[in-house]
Amino acid sequence: MEWYLHSKWMGSTFALLLYVFMNVARVTFFSGITRLLWKYIYPERFTLLATCDSDGSLVTTSSKISGTSHDDLIRAIQTRSKADSLNTQELSQELHAK
Repeated sequence: MEWYLHSKWMGSTFALLLYVFMNVARVTFFSGITRLLWKYIYPERFTLLATCDSDGSLVTTSSKISGTSHDDLIRAIQTRSKADSLNTQELSQELHAK
């Protein structure tokens, strides 16, 4: 009986350790692969949601917009950012359209 319980305990312990080590190896492997090959797998376009305007001041504290939703933050950034260049206006229109 003692040998049976010992073998069950050891089998369960080894199975748990194997599960943990396999997941750690998977996470480490894919983390390393994405750090090495990120130039080949990125979608050639990044999306960024900021809580400040182009001058660096927070839009949630200095504006009347609460900033609780994505649309509120986009609207606050668009109204507070400098729209002096054509690229900024085009980007703002494109972001708002999506």
